[in-house]
Amino acid sequence: MNEPPADTHKWIEIDLDAIRHNLQEIRRNMQEGVRLIAVVKANAYGLGAVAVAQELAVLGVDFFGVTFLSEALDLRHHGVEEDILVFTPMTEEDYVAAVERDIIVTVASAQDLVAVERAAKRAGHGIRVHIKVDIGLGRFGLLEAEVEQIVSKAYVSELIKLEGIFTHFAEATKDAYTIEQFNNFQSLLLKLDKKGQRIPLRHCCGSSAFLRYPFMHLDAVRIGTILYGQ
Repeated sequence: MNEPPADTHKWIEIDLDAIRHNLQEIRRNMQEGVRLIAVVKANAYGLGAVAVAQELAVLGVDFFGVTFLSEALDLRHHGVEEDILVFTPMTEEDYVAAVERDIIVTVASAQDLVAVERAAKRAGHGIRVHIKVDIGLGRFGLLEAEVEQIVSKAYVSELIKLEGIFTHFAEATKDAYTIEQFNNFQSLLLKLDKKGQRIPLRHCCGSSAFLRYPFMHLDAVRIGTILYGQ
């Protein structure tokens, strides 16, 4: 059997002009006043998170989303100073590292909230938080019945800066189910509003939902795959 030469290399070439064009088209389809969260998780889906984020920052993108703290810290290390949200919960030690680098964290359970507050006390200043709600995806997140209690606790904390609340759709291509999930999320937000606990940044749309349901854009949209041409 023939073997490839030892010095054979494989690579992909990233066209930043194409990403610029995709960003322009995304912005053209965004509802007025909606904030863009550019998702650069998994090394920007294999395209190079640092290079992509640096280019997007030059183009005015001021908010990035990643899965893990290590990804956020790598962006900070390479000079990305825009807002960064880590989508998954962390350990208390990781929350300390996050608050020290002004990285926004996710609270998805009562235990997360305790760990976040402890980390903020250890760091000596406030920590920026988004609440994750599970309305059917089944990965992680607060159940709807838990949200009001957790939000109330976060609101009275002097160390927690509750900036956002979000959810993920289970299957954005299934219209009836997605609309049901969206309505449930909206009902939850309305309950919080009536209690005087309006959370500034509310988001539920990833790339697919962004394209299919413009009325669901709310305060922010999380854009990943379509930014890179999928």
